[in-house]
Amino acid sequence: MHLLSHWFVVGFLLSLIPIFQAFFFQPSRLGELTPKNPSILINQTLELNCTVFPDSGLNTSLVKFYLPLDIEPSSDMLTVVGDRTLLLKKTISKIEDEGNYICWSVNETGSPVDMVGSVSLIVEYEDVRNVTDFQCILDNTSNSQEFRCNWILGEYLHPAYLDVNIILSVDNGQNSVNCPQEKIREQCIWTEHDEPNINSMSKIVILNVTNLVFKTSKIFRKEFWTQNISKPAPPSFINASSSSLEKCGCATITWATIPGGVNTTSSVTLTSQWNTVPLTHIVNTDSSLEVCNLVPATYYTVNIKIKPVGGMYYSNTADTDFETCHTAPSLAPHMEASGYSSGDCAYGNRSVLVYWKKINQKYHNGPLLEYEVFVDDAEVEARGPQEVSSSLPIPCEGQHNVSVRGCNQQGCSPKASILIPSYRETVDLQRVVMEQSESEVHLTWFGTENEALTAVDIAWCKMRPAGFKCKDEIHILRSENANSIVLPQKTIGQDIDECLFGVAAINNRNISSGVKWQDECRYVKNAVPPAVQHVSLLPSLPKNSLTISWAPIKCDSGTNNAYINQYQIIYCQQPTEDTCDTSEVSMVNVSAWGITQYTLRDLRPDVEYGVMVRALSLTKEGPRSKMITERPNNNDLSEGQVVAIVIGSIFVAIFVAAGCFCVVRQVRKTLHLNEKFEIETPSVVPYRDTPSGVFQRYHSLALPSDRSSLPLITANGTARHSSSNDSSYSEVKAIEQEGEKHCVVNSTAKSNGGTLAMDDIPRQISKDSGHGSMSPTSVNQPTTPDKTVQENCQVLKELMSNTEFIPHGYAKATAINTRCFYDNESFDTGEENSPTDSKESSCQCNDLSGSGNCLLLVGKE
Repeated sequence: MHLLSHWFVVGFLLSLIPIFQAFFFQPSRLGELTPKNPSILINQTLELNCTVFPDSGLNTSLVKFYLPLDIEPSSDMLTVVGDRTLLLKKTISKIEDEGNYICWSVNETGSPVDMVGSVSLIVEYEDVRNVTDFQCILDNTSNSQEFRCNWILGEYLHPAYLDVNIILSVDNGQNSVNCPQEKIREQCIWTEHDEPNINSMSKIVILNVTNLVFKTSKIFRKEFWTQNISKPAPPSFINASSSSLEKCGCATITWATIPGGVNTTSSVTLTSQWNTVPLTHIVNTDSSLEVCNLVPATYYTVNIKIKPVGGMYYSNTADTDFETCHTAPSLAPHMEASGYSSGDCAYGNRSVLVYWKKINQKYHNGPLLEYEVFVDDAEVEARGPQEVSSSLPIPCEGQHNVSVRGCNQQGCSPKASILIPSYRETVDLQRVVMEQSESEVHLTWFGTENEALTAVDIAWCKMRPAGFKCKDEIHILRSENANSIVLPQKTIGQDIDECLFGVAAINNRNISSGVKWQDECRYVKNAVPPAVQHVSLLPSLPKNSLTISWAPIKCDSGTNNAYINQYQIIYCQQPTEDTCDTSEVSMVNVSAWGITQYTLRDLRPDVEYGVMVRALSLTKEGPRSKMITERPNNNDLSEGQVVAIVIGSIFVAIFVAAGCFCVVRQVRKTLHLNEKFEIETPSVVPYRDTPSGVFQRYHSLALPSDRSSLPLITANGTARHSSSNDSSYSEVKAIEQEGEKHCVVNSTAKSNGGTLAMDDIPRQISKDSGHGSMSPTSVNQPTTPDKTVQENCQVLKELMSNTEFIPHGYAKATAINTRCFYDNESFDTGEENSPTDSKESSCQCNDLSGSGNCLLLVGKE
C-alpha cells in the first residue's frame, strides 16, 4: 500500500506538467515539437522533431532550432524530413546540454518570428544506480535495541525523482513490514517495539529503488544471521596496571567480554603522547593481555571494543588510563665532537664551555633532577634539568674527556662524552662573521687558509635576550671544507634574528677546534660601508715616509652594519682639485683587524702627496674620505753635520776608555792583584840504599837550618814564610806518565793550609810585570850549575826509566826548563814580613827524558 501511494503522488505531479505548460506557454497554432517531455542519459542521442501544420503556411526552410543558452545547432545536427518536419539529432555529452530546446518560425532574413514548440530536456548520469555499502546491524548498545540498515544510492543529477522503499522479512519471509519512516533515502531503522520481532535468528531485507522520470527500478536483496550482525554493548569494566619494577615497560590489562558466555573477539588499543600510531592488539576468546615495550613513567589510555567471534560489528569502545612505573633514564644526553668552545690559556688552564642536547623526555623515565658533568671521570658540577651547557676549567696541555649524564630519583643515564684536545692540536679560528639577508645567513671565517682541514661544523643556537650566549641546545651541521657557507631559513628552522652562529674546524686528524662564535656585531649582507672619518696625515720616520691614521668604523646596533674586512688607502703625487689622476693612483689594502694606522714608505722627497681612505666589506666598497695632502719627511744629513758627529764620537770614546782604565787599576789595587812572590825549587840529591846502585823511589832533602827567609806557596796562591816550628820537607820523584818521563819535586809544609799545582804558581807571581818573574819557564840570567845538582839530575834521569804515575796525594804539576841555575830575585808579597832579598838554588833537570819536560809537584799538608 505504501508503494502504491508513492506511485499515485508521482503520477499526479506528472499530470500537472501539461497544465503548467498550457498556462505559461499557449499551444502553438503553427506546429509542434516532439517528444513533449524528453529525458536522456549522458552519452545518449537526443532526437527532436519540429513539425509545422499544413495551414501554417510554413515549411522546413522557415523554421529554426535553438539549443539551451540560445545556441544555434550546427547544420550536421539537422535533417529535413519531408516539407514540414525538421529533425534535430544531438549527442548529449555533458550536463550543460540539459535545458529548453525551442523551434522558431523565421522570416526571409532568418530572424525569429513565432515559437513553433518548446520542450525541457532532463539529463541524468544513470537512471538507477547500483547501491553500495548495503549493511544492516542489530545494535544493542543503546537503551533499546535497534535494527538498522544503511546503503549508498550514488550520485544523481535529480535525486528527487527517485523513489526508495525497503521491506524487512523475518522467519524465512513469513512476516514482512515496510520501513517505519515515511520518507527514506539511505537509512531505515526498526526498533524492538516495531513488528516483526527484530531478535529473530535470521532476517531478509529487500531494497527497491525507482526513477520516476525514466520509469525504471532496481531491487537489492540481503540475508543476515542475527549473531553476525549484532553489535554488543562495550565492556563493563577494564583494569590496567604496570606489571612490576623488574618489567617496568610492561602492563597487564583485563576486561569484561560479551555476557552469556558468547565467544568474544576484543580489540585492545593503547595510546600515549609518544605514539604516533596506536598500539593495537586483537585478542580472541581471552579477556586479559600483557603488553610490553611501553615507555616508563608514561600515562597510557586503553581503549577496548568487543564483538562476537565472526561478527561484523565491534561494540563502542570503553577506556581507562594508567601510568607505567619509573626507572633510571634510559638514554644518554647527546654530545657532538664540536660541541664545545674554548677560551685562551692562562696559568696552565683555559675556560671550556661544553654543550649537550637534553635527554628526550620520552627517555626521562621519571622527573629529571639534574645533569652531572665529569672531567676525566671526576665529577665537577651538577646542572639543572633545563641546562644545556657547563663552563669548566680544563688544563691547556693534554687531552681530557668530558662526559655528561642525566639523573632522576631512580638513578642516572649512561654517559655521553667528548674529547677536549690539547690547545696545540687544534686549528686556531680567528674570526667568524655573520651577514644576514632577507631569508639567508652568510657565514665567513678566517684562520683556516693555511690549515689542512677535512670538514667544518656549522653551529647555531637560540640566543639569550640579554648576553651573547646560547639559551637552548646548539644545532650542528657538517659541511665540506671551505671558508664560507650560506644557510637558508628553512635549514635553520628558527628566526634568524634570535640565533647565534659559529664555526668549528675539523683537521686531518679528525680533531675539532671547538665552536668559534660569531662577532657580537650583526652585519647585513651587501650593505655599503660608511665613509671613514678623522683621517690624518703626518711626516714619519724613516725618511721619505708618511703615516696615515683614521678612526675605525664601529658597530652600531641601530643601523644596518656592513662588515669591514679591510681599509683601502688611495694616494697619488701632486693631486689636483682634491682628486687623483686615474693613471697615477696607488692603492694599499690594510686589514681591519689591526690598528687603524699605516706608513707609506719610499716616497719621493719634497713632493706633495694626496691621500684618501675608504672601507671595504666582503662585497662592497665604501665612499672615499676627503683628500688630505702632505710632503714626506726627508732625514738626509749635510756633510758638515756628518763630520761633527764623527768628531764628537771620537772624543766620547777617548773619555770612556780613560775612565775604564782608572776603574780597572783601582780594582786591581784593592784586590791585591799586583803582588809578586818568590819561589824556591828544592835541590835533588842522590840517595843510595843498596850497593847495587838501585835508587830509592823518594829522596828526602834537608832544608836549610835557617828557613825564616824561605817562602812557601799556599793553596790560595799567596806567599808566606815558614817559621822555626814548621815541620817541612822536600821530596823529589821521577815518574813516567802517558809515555813521557818527568821529574817531580815535592815540597810539603805541615803548617800550610793546602796544596797548589805548580802550573798555577807562574800566574800568581807574574801578575805585576814591573818585577822579575819567578816563573820556572823564565830565567833572568843563567848561572853555573852546582856539581851536586848535576849529580841529582843524573839520579833523576835513571829513576825516570821506572814507569810510574803521579803518586796518590799529590796535586797537579807544571813543566819547567831542563837546567839548573842560581838566581837572585826580589820577592814582594805585599806583606809587612815579606823578605826583600833572598838567594835560593833552583834545580831544573837538564833534558832528563829527551822531551825537555819536567814536572814540579806540590803535595798536600
